[in-house]
Parts: sequence; C-alpha cells; structure tokens
Amino acid sequence: MVKEHNPGFAAGIAQRSRREQIAWALKGAPKRKKDLRLDAIGALAEGRKLRDRITELMKREMLNPEDAMVLCIFAEPDLTAALGDGFHIPVKSEGTLAEIKAIEHYADKLPIGFLVFVTDRADPRKPFYGHTRPLIVEDPRGPLLNELLLHSYTKRLRVI
Repeated sequence: MVKEHNPGFAAGIAQRSRREQIAWALKGAPKRKKDLRLDAIGALAEGRKLRDRITELMKREMLNPEDAMVLCIFAEPDLTAALGDGFHIPVKSEGTLAEIKAIEHYADKLPIGFLVFVTDRADPRKPFYGHTRPLIVEDPRGPLLNELLLHSYTKRLRVI
C-alpha cells in the first residue's frame, strides 16, 4: 500500500529545516483564554516548565536545546509600560543565583508572558523564529505589550 501524504505539507513546511518546523509547531500551541496572574516566583517556575518542555522537544529531535530561548517578560502592575529587559531562562539552572536576583528585581512587577525563540544556526542568515505566550490576555494591553516586546527582542537578536 502506498502511503499518501499531505501535498500542502510537502510543498510548504516539509521543505523547511527541522528547527523551523519546530518553531512553527511551538507557535501553533493553544492560546491562553484566561489571565494567569503570577508573582515573580510563580512566573519563573512556569517559565522553567516551558523551558524544560522545549528542551525535551529539541533533544527528541536531536537538535541543540541552546538553539531555543525562553524569556520571561514583565510590565508595570497597571500595564502602563513593559520592561524591556526580560529574564532569559537558561537550559539548565533551577534555583541559581541569577534566578534569585531576578525574583528580587521583578518582585514588584507583573509577569505578562513569555517570548519563545528558535534559531536555525545551520542557515547562513541565522534567522530567529519567535512567538509570544501571554499570561495576561483579558486586558487587550497584555497581548499588545507581548507583541511589542517580541518585535523589540527579534530586532536585537538579529543584530547579534
């Protein structure tokens, strides 16, 4: 029996690198419907879970987990401004000094989401594929701030 395939898949994403396929799969994750209001400790714990899931996915596909990045981003509690210096959650680190300092630094801020990036270092252009995972979705400013920070970080990463 001949296995039939999806011609749209074969013509599109199947021709992309495995890293890009993973980036698109991560981007297609279900969107949050309700706010998840966390403090800095809770946000870093959620970010750690997300980082660990992405690390396992990358390892399962025999890719370098360092080619994926998770940033926890924060804003003022009233959502009037986002902080442009999110916390990068490394591949291995639970309870490190950097995380403890981040908790102290962001103690009075509101975690508004996560930015997830996957890069394809094999491509000479080294493109970054990023998406947001908002925690605050009931207020339209939450997803908007996430998108603004996504664009800001994408520009910064392309310069590096």
